[in-house]
Amino acid sequence: MNKDYNIQEWGSDYDISTPTGEFSLQTAEEVRSAPVPKIRWAVPDILPEGLAILGGDPKIGKSFMALQLCGAIGGFGDFFGTLNLTYGKSVYLALEDPQWRLTTRIKGMFGDEPLPGFYIRTSMGPWGSPDWLDLGNWVENNPECRVVVVDTFVRIRPPDHRSLDAYQASNALGKEMLTWAHTHHVALLLVHHKSKTNESNDPVKSLSGSIGFAGSADTIMLLSRARTEREATLFVTGRDVGEREIQLVHEPDTGRWLMQGATTKHRHEEPEPSGPIGIVPAEGQFISETCFSCGNPVKEKTAFGAVCRRCHPA
Repeated sequence: MNKDYNIQEWGSDYDISTPTGEFSLQTAEEVRSAPVPKIRWAVPDILPEGLAILGGDPKIGKSFMALQLCGAIGGFGDFFGTLNLTYGKSVYLALEDPQWRLTTRIKGMFGDEPLPGFYIRTSMGPWGSPDWLDLGNWVENNPECRVVVVDTFVRIRPPDHRSLDAYQASNALGKEMLTWAHTHHVALLLVHHKSKTNESNDPVKSLSGSIGFAGSADTIMLLSRARTEREATLFVTGRDVGEREIQLVHEPDTGRWLMQGATTKHRHEEPEPSGPIGIVPAEGQFISETCFSCGNPVKEKTAFGAVCRRCHPA
């Protein structure tokens, strides 16, 4: 055995003089046969439970998208003009806008449509404060909640640990938030800005702050739009979603984002749940277009609307 290393140097904080006897390994066959929990989706094939980041330049429509998402889950149903989300509960922490602006946007975006599951708060303590314990308890008591949006992340970010460098501190914070999201089985979506100095072609590296934080997230969405233009691209990547770009158009009269070629639909009545969480079945619907998620040319009768049998086998 190679003795040219000194484990004592790296393990100085531990007593490594005596093995614990608790070290064990699993075989690949054991792992392969283990049960796989069902992913809980806020938006099918776009936003699963866990830590997520919605990034982009300032003032290009990230907050409108976050508001639209919460309203779609909380009662409106329609999202992007192509997805009809099942009813649930959503929390929007609007930490940069006064209530009068939220009132104006909600009226413009949803009109008088019922939004019984859409909850809003305009103040929140930094991460680790009692507010987050209270919010966690609320989510536990409201299991229908599928998403908690923080707009914006910088408003709740605590000071970095003095004993850690920027990467370590950001990564540690991200892991704490990720654990919170998975513990409560919600998507914790942080609205965040792109870096002013990093012009990397890699969307993940273009986010503001240390790459350690972005690396800890389950899902990253990056919204890109040229100034004065309505068309935009939403880049999506993550551990449970395929990497892709979704072409969107901003609807200036309502503030909603639509997939190109889509139109806003009326809210559907809540059906009995069927199929993957987050999808409203459209019984008898005949799908003949290409699945936006995997590119499969769907030509069969299916109850899965915008996603196909390849993405969600029956």
